[in-house]
Amino acid sequence: MRDLKAHGVMYPTCYQALGDLLDREIQLRKQAGIAVDPFYSLGAGTGAPSSPEAIEALKGRVRSWRARLTKHGIKELYVYGIDEASGARLKAERQAFQAVHEAGAKVFVACYAGSFELVGDLLDLAIYAGRLLPNEAEKWHGAGQRIFSYANPQVGVEQPKTYRRNFGLALWKAGYDGACDYAYQHGFGDIWDDFDSRSYRDHNFSYPPVDGVIDTIQWEGFREGVDDVRYVATLLAAIEEAKADPARRKLAEETRQWLQSIDPSGNLDTLRAEIIKRIIRLKADS
Repeated sequence: MRDLKAHGVMYPTCYQALGDLLDREIQLRKQAGIAVDPFYSLGAGTGAPSSPEAIEALKGRVRSWRARLTKHGIKELYVYGIDEASGARLKAERQAFQAVHEAGAKVFVACYAGSFELVGDLLDLAIYAGRLLPNEAEKWHGAGQRIFSYANPQVGVEQPKTYRRNFGLALWKAGYDGACDYAYQHGFGDIWDDFDSRSYRDHNFSYPPVDGVIDTIQWEGFREGVDDVRYVATLLAAIEEAKADPARRKLAEETRQWLQSIDPSGNLDTLRAEIIKRIIRLKADS
């Protein structure tokens, strides 16, 4: 958990089922300084119930989750839909999504382009697989919903610059709200042997020795991407502050226009240095 926080992951998903171990999980997160509210749960799933009895049972489960989380001061629960569903299978979840809302929680799930037309009014957080699609982000935002990115690429490839770019400035430029890549550690077989599965290589940002974690270069690249976006957020805040000052308003507008024009496919170190320089300039003139 401390390693997740150190790499900029503040709201990791939780696979723990409802029970005493969930309390321990939340305890550990708090001890590590990880945010627990909102709480993104894959231990609670929507499924696709259709009968009145099944719908009521889902509502009851969601209420039980909310009651448990309330004891920890957690107000907002996200319940996971059917993973990577599309077409008719995704549309069949509409009643379940509505039931989750009626029980006081929200819904998130991994999905694909085309999902908005099926569940855009009910899915609070869509996690899109593959390349970034700015036009899809606009659709979800237009409905007051959010969109995250994953599998761009999936975790495990020793390409730190790729993770830095795709989950950093490119993510911000495309208008996405965050990232939820898979997974921090997932071994398809022996987690220490990336190639013992015929279907997938292991999805690891880190590896698990007996006394901690061993981080990978791709994990460090992801962290750099988070830091790039933090610099952007700092510059945006400085722009807003400067806009209120007549003496700095012109500089603020020039800086805003420059920021909107940046190309995330360029040299990321050069871009970060320029962002820092512009932050300092705006602050120095205050």
